[in-house]
Amino acid sequence: MFQGRSIASYDAEADRWATRRADVVDERGRPSDYKVPHSQTAAYDPVADKVVLFGGQGAGDEFFDRTLLYEPDSNRLVVLDPPEHPVARVRPGFAYDERRAEVVLFGGVLDQFSQRMDDLWAFDPARRTWKRLEASGTPSARGGYMLMAYDRDLDCFFLVCGRHSPERFLEEVWSLSLDEHAAGHARYAFDRAGFAEREWFSEVEAPGDSSIEFRFRGSEDGLSWSQWSSAASRAERYLEVEAELHPGSAGEHPSLHSMGFH
Repeated sequence: MFQGRSIASYDAEADRWATRRADVVDERGRPSDYKVPHSQTAAYDPVADKVVLFGGQGAGDEFFDRTLLYEPDSNRLVVLDPPEHPVARVRPGFAYDERRAEVVLFGGVLDQFSQRMDDLWAFDPARRTWKRLEASGTPSARGGYMLMAYDRDLDCFFLVCGRHSPERFLEEVWSLSLDEHAAGHARYAFDRAGFAEREWFSEVEAPGDSSIEFRFRGSEDGLSWSQWSSAASRAERYLEVEAELHPGSAGEHPSLHSMGFH
């Protein structure tokens, strides 16, 4: 457990907690004057036997965008300064990817009234570098996560709940696959109040045996939604459309050119 420079560790065999203050150093091992914030997000790297930490909050409205490595054996916090990295935040989804040996970050927030985030990043502890990732079907911007976990057998992350706004806590569970050959998902929301006609259409291109499948759900208030259906209802004001893109057996990629109402 991390609270600034104070590190609390639990020995399960002895059923005992111990607390110590870590030394703070730069990448060359020299003492650093970096003020380690609270509310950092952490994930354990079992390959290097280090804990990767990111972000955090200092006094008041001061938020941080630095990456740290905690070395348990030497009891040191190493402050990194990679040229590319996520912007300052707290409470993102954060988990270690065992297959790719990377830490994955999604979303996050500053204080409870700030704008939520929906960016996706991966950190390579061995190279100490971040890279921005793009994914289809990304959830709406959100933060306040208590859990993101990785399942090695499924090669999949699970992102639980979160907070969409100060008043709206989420009960959703999302899955994330970083398999480049997996089917892609994209979700869109329409407000049909401004459309005279409500007949939904799409223009797609599916070469070879590739394909695109659609499903729909409606809502009158944008909060409570109907069950998913293979047909678009014309009744509700709001319509969510989810497209699943399946690559062809020879590597063909389907594409969605346009969709809407006419």
